[in-house]
Amino acid sequence: MRRFVLTVFILGSACIGLQYFSRLAAGKRVEAVSGVAHDVFFSLKDAGEVAKIALVADSQKYLGSIPGIVSYAAGTRSDMERDVNDRNFDVSLHIVFQDKAALQEYLVHPMHTAYVARHEPNCQKIRVFNSELCDPR
Repeated sequence: MRRFVLTVFILGSACIGLQYFSRLAAGKRVEAVSGVAHDVFFSLKDAGEVAKIALVADSQKYLGSIPGIVSYAAGTRSDMERDVNDRNFDVSLHIVFQDKAALQEYLVHPMHTAYVARHEPNCQKIRVFNSELCDPR
């Protein structure tokens, strides 16, 4: 099971990377979005690779199709070290919603509440940051 989850994670990461570099090679710009950003940083009690990969995989399984989401990403902490980097987390979740109403609906959605119930016991600390995003045009 661990090998399967790791394989899925690696393949998913590769696909995201290919999309990004394909856009770069084609000279396409990444579009700015407006809405509400919901960023969640998880510090886990069991921060082993299996637990981290399971949380990332379940993020997609439970949260990725909830209505009102404009963009979604989840992953583990990067090994990049800089003085300004906050490295006090194990897994991060980044979701952009159409608007505040979509975020409010997400918070009570059955798939979100199931995700929270499933993973909250392994969370030592959860930090949530919500930001209103502005379209610069």
